[in-house]
Amino acid sequence: MDVDVSEKLQSVKVPLLYLRANEDRVVPAAAAKHIVQIVPAANVECLDAPHFLLQVAPEAAADAIATFVRQTQVRARPREPLIPSC
Repeated sequence: MDVDVSEKLQSVKVPLLYLRANEDRVVPAAAAKHIVQIVPAANVECLDAPHFLLQVAPEAAADAIATFVRQTQVRARPREPLIPSC
């Protein structure tokens, strides 16, 4: 509970999706606001679910993740292949 990795979060250079459970009684809504303060480009998706939203609302979570991935792929620029062509 005393661990704070906020400084390390600033170094994240990949698109970030935060799945927030609207009915979460463990993680406060302020956590999402804190992350967006650190990474303004972070995407926050609110789901109608309690804590453990992946277990309680797997379809909604999967839809949110799939949408995020599709949107990220559209914005991504082509990369060089990991293994050069011979």
